Amino acid sequence: IIQPGAFVGCISLATVTVPDSVTNIEGNAFGECVGLTNVTIGKGVMSIGEYAFSESGLIQIAIPGSVTSMGIGVFDQCASLSRVTLPDLAVIPDQTFEFCSALTNIVIPITVTNIGTRAFFQCFSLGFITIPDGVVSIGDSAFDDCTGLTNIDLGNGLLNIGPDAFASSGLVSIKIPASVTGIGDEAFDG
Repeated sequence: IIQPGAFVGCISLATVTVPDSVTNIEGNAFGECVGLTNVTIGKGVMSIGEYAFSESGLIQIAIPGSVTSMGIGVFDQCASLSRVTLPDLAVIPDQTFEFCSALTNIVIPITVTNIGTRAFFQCFSLGFITIPDGVVSIGDSAFDDCTGLTNIDLGNGLLNIGPDAFASSGLVSIKIPASVTGIGDEAFDG
């Protein structure tokens, strides 16, 4: 286990390899490591705690398939993060990629059922995203202020689109699936 805040604020730390023997990366373990650009996560890691890599200098990361849960805000404010590979999660937690302004490429796994509140808030560089058929709920402000987001493919299992979910985005067209039963206030405002 990498304990909470174990490396918080280590601004000169540039590369980390988490060995396969580690099962958990606890909350804020590598938070505010602004020089941290490269992380390899071992195949034994099953859980990544809240804000574990927030405000770090990560450019890209591949999360191994062994990870089954993540806390909120794991990559919050990682302004240089451009590419992420996610494992088969059930939920993309609240604030996971909030303020990741360089994020251009992400594939939402088909196992995901819920996208949390502000999960992709202000991901300005995100241009297109596909929401798989298994997703039933898109949380409040999930893609709010994603000004580069011009196209989105919403899955046929979607039931609820939260308030401000796509507010101030760059969407030029959208097809709402027939499965949708609720659209929140100002979901597509601006």
